[in-house]
Amino acid sequence: MSETTNYSLVDDEVFNAFVAKSKEDAEKEKNRANGSSFTPREYEQVKWVGLEETQPKIIRIVGAPPSSMIGGRPTQPTDAQEIWFSTIKDDNGKRMQLKLPPKTDKLQDSHIMWRIINAVKEVEWIKNPAPGQEKKRFKNAGKPWFETVVHGGFDPVQEEFQYKISKGWQGQEVVIMNVIDREDNWCKENKHTKLLSKKINTSKDGTTEYPTVGVPSYGFISQLANLIGRYGSWERYDLAVRRTGQTNPPYEVKAATIYANAGLAAEEVGEVKMGFISKEGTLTEEEKSWTRYEISKLYAPTTYNKILTHLGATIKAIDADLRLNFYEELQSLADKEKKEFEEKYGTSANVEVSDGSELENSELSPLDESIILAAPSTVNTVATATPTAPVATEQTAATVTRTFTATDNAGLSADKIALLKGWSSLTPDEQAQIKDVVLNADGTIKEVVYSETSAPTIQCIDAQGQGCGYFSPSDFSHCPVCGASYVD
Repeated sequence: MSETTNYSLVDDEVFNAFVAKSKEDAEKEKNRANGSSFTPREYEQVKWVGLEETQPKIIRIVGAPPSSMIGGRPTQPTDAQEIWFSTIKDDNGKRMQLKLPPKTDKLQDSHIMWRIINAVKEVEWIKNPAPGQEKKRFKNAGKPWFETVVHGGFDPVQEEFQYKISKGWQGQEVVIMNVIDREDNWCKENKHTKLLSKKINTSKDGTTEYPTVGVPSYGFISQLANLIGRYGSWERYDLAVRRTGQTNPPYEVKAATIYANAGLAAEEVGEVKMGFISKEGTLTEEEKSWTRYEISKLYAPTTYNKILTHLGATIKAIDADLRLNFYEELQSLADKEKKEFEEKYGTSANVEVSDGSELENSELSPLDESIILAAPSTVNTVATATPTAPVATEQTAATVTRTFTATDNAGLSADKIALLKGWSSLTPDEQAQIKDVVLNADGTIKEVVYSETSAPTIQCIDAQGQGCGYFSPSDFSHCPVCGASYVD
């Protein structure tokens, strides 16, 4: 454990940059047509909190968003980090974890492994394909190393399940963040945060946990950005987070503290969870003093030396077939890295020091469908609250970016529009997303119906607990019903 540090609240400008980057990424996704540093890592036992499908988890995220989402601004080792994470088989058939930094906009500036993966997965287009024939195909699909890179080296027959679900060397983009778990006493008693996991499987005897590393960024980062855009820094409110079990949206994320202060927590989060929610609009002095995991060290990108040692033979074979020089470049990077390492830590330092998270050939939890696991850990026996009552959920539409037209709400009558006090404040694109206004028997508004491709809806409540309580898409500038502005 490191010595006690009193963390300060993260500047709002950083969160504004996070929201802006999320919107920029969404726009790039809409328009899309079709270096590593190292730090020697001493093993530290990590305590995780996992998300569930049946009910939300009440947590508060601490620290700044990932550097990759805030324009490359400097971050602290304890701030949230995005990495691409995979569990694969190395040249000797042993399991290893591969951690890569986020991709860059320009391929030539990317980590060498992204350039190797891109070369392996090169696509060729077929002119005038026959009916039912693919218009494009992987150019190197017949090469012996193609399956290794694309399916992680798993055998399609003997390891059929892992083969099908593996994302290969690329892995999956995940975000790892320090959080305060509100549902047990572990953080308070240990004066330490936990790390957030998509889910935690447990051994049959209940003594060992198998947490997945972080939470997949897809569908989660955008939900957080929506809330930050409306309520500000995530350090100001507890979140109620639940896996939906669906592809779109994969997570349900609600600002639990905002609802609690507005007296709506029971309705939105569930009666059984109300007692866990902190109504504090900031981190307390005690919480700011708690130790946090140094994520950038625990989950630093895999060293060049380790890649060379464990995947070098495959990379050399790729070079031979494609007439490239990745192996030579990797060797140069590894030599430079080793020299830097020895200058800093001495000639006896081992650049392939383990971070304690290697799986080798140990058995994975059979329940885990992603094989993205952290090191198994012994279950902590600190008393935890385990509410099991069903939780009311908010129906949200899939987040799909598109341009809306006036014909989308052609059936919306003038009388119904007149009931929407915020109608004139909406942009034409926002107005076009309103398909109908459902009325109660007395003529008052029951609910507003939006296009099925609108952003997930959020209730109209501001940081002071004010608002009309009706729902609108999270990217709307104003509330259609009461006209409340969500723009600073």
